[in-house]
Amino acid sequence: MTEVKTALPDDDAVLRCGRTARLTLYTCVPRHSGDKRVVVVAAPVDGPETGP
Repeated sequence: MTEVKTALPDDDAVLRCGRTARLTLYTCVPRHSGDKRVVVVAAPVDGPETGP
């Protein structure tokens, strides 16, 4: 994981493409509510050029 943050529902910056490979997961908090989002961003440990 490289980042964990809370975002508002209308904050679409978490969905924009970046220049590096990453995985972005997000969910509503509190559960079944539209109040906020928890956003978790992860980066690969090994890139495609150096992986097995």
